[in-house]
Amino acid sequence: MTWVPIPNAVRKLREAAKLEQRELAKKSGITERAIRLLESKRAPKTMYAATVKALAGTLKCVPEDLATWVPRRRGYDVDDEIQSVISLPPASTLARRAQREQELGRDNETLPTTSGRYALLGPTLLKRCQTACATVENELFAISGLLKDHDALPARAATVLDVRVGHGARFLLARNIARGVPFYATVFTRDLEQTRQLIDLAEEKSRATVLARVVVKEPIDDWKGFFIFEKRPKPHPFAFVVEHVISGEKSSETD
Repeated sequence: MTWVPIPNAVRKLREAAKLEQRELAKKSGITERAIRLLESKRAPKTMYAATVKALAGTLKCVPEDLATWVPRRRGYDVDDEIQSVISLPPASTLARRAQREQELGRDNETLPTTSGRYALLGPTLLKRCQTACATVENELFAISGLLKDHDALPARAATVLDVRVGHGARFLLARNIARGVPFYATVFTRDLEQTRQLIDLAEEKSRATVLARVVVKEPIDDWKGFFIFEKRPKPHPFAFVVEHVISGEKSSETD
């Protein structure tokens, strides 16, 4: 048996309760991203019992107002379901980390700055970038972590980003979403002072937080894409380009 969401039920009940999506997320303990998904045209076919219970409690309704409890048909073969799951392609490491981030309710975190709040880049947002970078083109994200490595900006990338020789670089930032859930992101600098500042922090084994804009540049002619820090380097059509270094501090982390 499983819960099947009733189309538009979450939105109607939320609006009747005069709650914004963010308010409903805070009161119910469900992530705002999950609520947006439930209200979208791409709503999942089923809902977790815990989600139905939490939303019903917050919206002051019975679970059946949100979803239908559907029994499995007679003759249902569990082995068939197992085989269908086995036949699916294996989830990528990033997908698994994004799923864990969502389960922990940490996929909608933001960081406050003097110029406003910005979404904190994590596995879920990075997966969105990799899936369809155009959906986040030109957006600013906060990226935070221990500066693990730095390297020269490839000549072709420097040309694409209009960076003078030796002024830009690329940096690897790492942080833990939770125990056993590491997250890595590569950022690119164009400004010499920012480059110098991040190199100094990296040599001090320090943490840093930057604001970076998503720059998209599709492959054309001899331009293949941006190369980031990864085990099997491959070109990517987008990059996180630093606009501001928000903070840097010493860290006791060594991993």
